[in-house]
Amino acid sequence: MKRCFFVIFLILGTVIGSGFSTGKEIAVFFSRFGYYSFAFIPLAFCLFYFAFYFLMSKGKDRKWNEKSKYLNVIMLFCASIFSASMFAGIQNCGINFGHVGCFVLISIVLVFCFVACFKNLLFLSKTNVFLVPVLLLILISFFFIILPDCSLSINGGRDSLLGMFFCCLYVVLNISLSSVVIASCGEGLTKKQIRFASFVSAFILSAFIFVINFVILCNYDLIFSSMPLLSLSSGVMNVLLHFVIIVGCLTTLLSMVYISATSCERLGMKHFSKFFVSVVIPFVLSLIGFSSIVSILYPIASFFGIIVLFLLFGRA
Repeated sequence: MKRCFFVIFLILGTVIGSGFSTGKEIAVFFSRFGYYSFAFIPLAFCLFYFAFYFLMSKGKDRKWNEKSKYLNVIMLFCASIFSASMFAGIQNCGINFGHVGCFVLISIVLVFCFVACFKNLLFLSKTNVFLVPVLLLILISFFFIILPDCSLSINGGRDSLLGMFFCCLYVVLNISLSSVVIASCGEGLTKKQIRFASFVSAFILSAFIFVINFVILCNYDLIFSSMPLLSLSSGVMNVLLHFVIIVGCLTTLLSMVYISATSCERLGMKHFSKFFVSVVIPFVLSLIGFSSIVSILYPIASFFGIIVLFLLFGRA
């Protein structure tokens, strides 16, 4: 059972990034469709559950193809987009600590990235087991404070079929690149443990999506904000939410760096070149801005994510 919780925290830490912890991802892929968005959340739960179960079952038997040159190039492209988003989210939060504070924060993050670039999956597991529970507890505390004052303020919904499509894209977005990490989690687990880890991970993600979606729909103007949840907080909770966003960005960023570094190795890159491609390029790309990356580049990455999943598991 202890191994299951390690797996759950690793999955959650990989999925809960800047877009999730700020609410921006939920606004783009769910809340924009109004009331209909609530109907898509059970679909997201089912898709997450079967995706996690499928990936870990493949990983249990080491049934995936990770050596394709085209696959690794596409994975590097997608990982760069996700990593850039995480860097941008951290920079947005770091600005509130002043120039010196932001510089110190980015320096610490780059040190973590350096370690993730040259370490194995165990480093990610240990990091997430410590950070993810703290992140979730702070988010829960925030919801207890904000929910009593929330009431739905919109009428109806729109584009239900498009919303369903975006829900599917959202799941693909979150599992495509992290599929290698999730599949690796299945090694050494029994079928029962895989089912348990898949269900708990999917349930926690879906529950948070539901609550975040509800909060955003109660404050519909925030759908256009770059960080909707942060806009609703103040005082101590605002500081804590900055911490949540930084942690959410960091856990996902480390997974993306690990995936990029692994792809670089398969493409023959080593040492500095591996660090440059996995960390430096996404850091420069982050200058585009957090909101632009999530709103424009994330959906594009979703389509490439479908190709990644096919190349990894379609012929395995």
